[in-house]
Amino acid sequence: FSGSGSDWAGSPFVEGDLVLVNGGNNGVAAISKTTRSVVWGASGNGGRYSSPFATTIAGERVVIGYDKFISGFDPATGTVLWSLQWFHGGVPDTSIAQGLIIDSNKVFAAQGYGQGCTMANMGTGTLTKVWQNTELATKENSPVHYKGYVYGVDENSASLKCIDPLTGTKKWASTDSGKSFFAESAVLSAGDQIIVISGKAAPYDSVNNGNLVVVQANSTAYTELY
Repeated sequence: FSGSGSDWAGSPFVEGDLVLVNGGNNGVAAISKTTRSVVWGASGNGGRYSSPFATTIAGERVVIGYDKFISGFDPATGTVLWSLQWFHGGVPDTSIAQGLIIDSNKVFAAQGYGQGCTMANMGTGTLTKVWQNTELATKENSPVHYKGYVYGVDENSASLKCIDPLTGTKKWASTDSGKSFFAESAVLSAGDQIIVISGKAAPYDSVNNGNLVVVQANSTAYTELY
């Protein structure tokens, strides 16, 4: 399974004897660690940059994959259990950011290139969209989840934002305090702190690239620690 150009950039995920990969134009696939043969694959939706992973929903293991769809796969067979196409227009199959599992049965996904974010309830054989908006369009950074809130850099506003994933409501944006971030910035969480490493692809910014900012993880206000 190979992509064309830079279409294959996801990280592998080990699930039992399986190595789950993003097969570029092919989509999600599973390869046996023992035999190195393809066990199942692929969705055909073009997984692109995001990485597949497995989680437990209602007592059952499910492989989650992101592209133009949010999809759940049976780890043993690759059978699509449910799928939801949640965004349209822009660059519809360039999913880069990793999704987040919220409260064990909800999935949060974000996408840049003029898109936004969404949250859906995962059920047995179903995926139901709860809300969708443009508050958090993460281009080349994955959002993080800490104590009920999601933090990420929004491409549309060049702002670090705190979002309530249950409602899609913005709690705060760094631009409200006069602080902006490049869409390519990396976002990490460490305890109750959010670490942002500023980055810009093209045109390259030699002054602001590599700046590190540490922010308090809270839903009240943008609070820069250092």
